[in-house]
Amino acid sequence: MKKYWMCIIGGVDPSIYKGNGADGPLRSVIRNKYNEIFGPDETCSSGWGIDEERFELLMKITNMSTEDLKKLLI
Repeated sequence: MKKYWMCIIGGVDPSIYKGNGADGPLRSVIRNKYNEIFGPDETCSSGWGIDEERFELLMKITNMSTEDLKKLLI
């Protein structure tokens, strides 16, 4: 089974949000370093729009056991 690395950085005050594409330089640096360490990646994604509610939900899902997570998918 493959493993994936996830990184969530923030939060950003909406008044200083730079708009779509502002994460491009960050993603480029991370992707280049990942490829240097592990080889070519299959996926590299990022994006804005995760509000505090979604962030809390993602943290709960990330910290769930595999068995508990499978129960949610049924």
